[in-house]
Amino acid sequence: MAEPTTRIGIYVTPSLFNAAKAAYLVDWRLGGHSDTFARWIAGAIDAHAACTPQQRADLERDTSRATERSGSPRSFSIPNAIAARMRRAISADQEHGRWPTVSAWVGDAIASAVSEATRRAGGPLPEPPARLPNRLVR
Repeated sequence: MAEPTTRIGIYVTPSLFNAAKAAYLVDWRLGGHSDTFARWIAGAIDAHAACTPQQRADLERDTSRATERSGSPRSFSIPNAIAARMRRAISADQEHGRWPTVSAWVGDAIASAVSEATRRAGGPLPEPPARLPNRLVR
């Protein structure tokens, strides 16, 4: 039986979306387990939620949302358990004086995952294809 999911909608800039696709493919090539882009996004959200509010506050922010006006709405189905951890993390951030929207919070999670993939790749990420495969196979 499939795991129950929650659909989340976010606005993401073209540059962040492109970087996320590249990071997803690099992570797969380096032995990652997320065989779909939505699973990779869920993993990014889960890793971000596992950080403390201070660790999330200390992360370098994705400032492209402030300079790029052409963000696109995207939606992803993530496991209910990850969605619940995300909501708890956002509430914890609010308790520490940060008031991110879900979209901004997920954008930060994606940007953090892209940074980690770039570090693991040892340099710049390759240009991803315009359209990702539905599911990656080994």
